[in-house]
Amino acid sequence: MQRWQAYGLSIAIHLGLAIAILIAGFLFDRPVIAPASSVSIEAVVMLEAPSRPSPVVPAPMPMPSEEAPSPVEAVSEDSEAEREALEARKAQAELEAQAAREAAERIAREKAAQEAQAAEEKRRAQAQRIADEKRRVEEKRIAEEKRRAEEMRVAEEKRRAEEKRLAEQKRRAEIDAQIKAAREQELARQRESEERQQAQRRLQQSAEWAAAIQSKVERAWIRPPTTQAGLDCLVRVTQVPGGAVVGVEVRVCNADAVVRQSIEAAAFRASPLPPPPDPALFERIVELRFKPRDQ
Repeated sequence: MQRWQAYGLSIAIHLGLAIAILIAGFLFDRPVIAPASSVSIEAVVMLEAPSRPSPVVPAPMPMPSEEAPSPVEAVSEDSEAEREALEARKAQAELEAQAAREAAERIAREKAAQEAQAAEEKRRAQAQRIADEKRRVEEKRIAEEKRRAEEMRVAEEKRRAEEKRLAEQKRRAEIDAQIKAAREQELARQRESEERQQAQRRLQQSAEWAAAIQSKVERAWIRPPTTQAGLDCLVRVTQVPGGAVVGVEVRVCNADAVVRQSIEAAAFRASPLPPPPDPALFERIVELRFKPRDQ
């Protein structure tokens, strides 16, 4: 703002100076009537700065000893002086006009330079504004790219962490499944072993129970006189809980009817039969192989 005020003040000063020069030139262009005198006066025009009119210095007065000019010579000298003064004023006016034109041109050049400078400053400011806007847009774009890259990085880390967690969970599940399968296999082997042992125990107990029944039936048997050596019979005995015999059938036997009847009678006399060592082993029908050892 101060710079523009200085420019305005300079323009105002130059315009005022040009107007003053033009007014002075107009005044000096008016004809000057010299008074009638016998004394000859010479005018010398001194040109100084174009901003002010040159003063007219009067010629020195002639000494008394000199000869006075004649009236005709005085009139000629006055006309010549007026002509020279007019030419001097014209020259002064031209100089002042030239100075005014130069001042106006200088003012115009200064104004043009100022306008050019202002336009350049405006252009630079516009270019700077555009550059700043581009920079802000670029910074925003870079920041957005960084934000997206950070989001992608965080999402990738989360995805990898989730995959790792799932893989660890799957690995643990597989290990747990393997452990569970191993335990189940071990339990199955144990159950199978226990079942085999129980089956063996049941078989052994069943065999012992059958031997006890057979022994009691054999003790109750009364040998008939017709019994031959090598007696071997398959006997089916039907009982009820508590061991009471309710039926006897000699199915396969290498003896006669008398011996068969004696075996059936022995089974009934052996009632009640010995109980099994385990109530779960009880069977309603028991098959015995009747083969006395003392024959």
